Amino acid sequence: MSARLAAALLYVAVSMGCGRDEVPVPVPEAGKSELQAAARRGDDSVRLAREEAARAMEEAVRARDAARSAQEATARVVAQEAARKASLDGDRAARAEAARRAQEAEREAERKADEERRAAFQERLHKGMILIPAGTFRMGCNDELDPGCGDEEKPVHEVELDAYWIDATEVTVAQFKECVDSGSCDKPSPAPPPSWGDDDRPEDWRWACTWGRDGMDSHPVNCVSWTQARMYCRYRFKRLPTEAEWERAARGTDGRRYPWGNEAPGSGGKVANLADDSAARPRPGLEVTKGYDDGFRGTAPVGSFPDGASPYGVLDMAGNESEWVNDYYEFDYYAKSPPKNPQGPSWTRTHVIRGGGWLDRAGDVRVSARTFRESDQTYMAPGFRCAVDAAAH
Repeated sequence: MSARLAAALLYVAVSMGCGRDEVPVPVPEAGKSELQAAARRGDDSVRLAREEAARAMEEAVRARDAARSAQEATARVVAQEAARKASLDGDRAARAEAARRAQEAEREAERKADEERRAAFQERLHKGMILIPAGTFRMGCNDELDPGCGDEEKPVHEVELDAYWIDATEVTVAQFKECVDSGSCDKPSPAPPPSWGDDDRPEDWRWACTWGRDGMDSHPVNCVSWTQARMYCRYRFKRLPTEAEWERAARGTDGRRYPWGNEAPGSGGKVANLADDSAARPRPGLEVTKGYDDGFRGTAPVGSFPDGASPYGVLDMAGNESEWVNDYYEFDYYAKSPPKNPQGPSWTRTHVIRGGGWLDRAGDVRVSARTFRESDQTYMAPGFRCAVDAAAH
């Protein structure tokens, strides 16, 4: 063993302590120096280790702080993204709600506008019309009440009708002119049937037509064919009344002979414009209702005889101008017509005319009186009025 090693061991032993009774071993001076140097080196190593550990701790703390900062940053980003998405979702929801409300408001505005248009249309449509309620009446001529019944007016029978509107007066020249001016109606161009010879044509037949004559705007338009009458009603979003509708509007439900009652013209006041003393003055041979004078030698302005109104207030259902209705004519149709809303035969060459006119006598203006004419005839042809279903509007 070398002297240095022995000295080091001895120093260690002394450093570790010896018992009280132990006698310290003397350490050589050279060994002491080496032991002290070794101790210093150990202290330096501990110090370095401690410094290294402190640095490691600092690094760990910095790493922890960095991780925490990163987590916090990530949390902020996530929170911001969530907030952004929530904002976007909120915006979408708000926009969707705003769009829904706008659509509802638009639909409501359209509904109100549609109601206003319908109301305005119905006001225009029903202006000058009278509502006839649904119900039943006895149609045709009753021999017990009316001695003037024609066979084509029998048998008297019960008819049920749905509610409908009918014009209070006949269509006027001015009203028909609106249709002509719009291009929806053909201008009346009356002409005698080709089969008539010159001797059959009265010289003054043209003056009986109201179209194209001064001062006739408020008179009923006449000398129009059934087709022209139908065209006009369609222009007004209406239709020609059926024969049953016409008669119900004219007589009500009590089976009366005339719109105003059972008394013939001449027994009371002025109730209708028909063949009378005024009409006979320029035509001495004309058969008239003697003793009755309505004051007109031809047609009268519509509504001139309020005392002759029907039970529903419909005017001019007797006299002034006879009227086309929608039905085809058949002599014995009443014997087979359906009991509800009859529409007339499916087809014939002629259409029904009702009401009589200013050239007809009292017996020809009874509410049950029926006549007919070929559908395209315009010579001395009648006028008309329109109707419309109540349920359709």
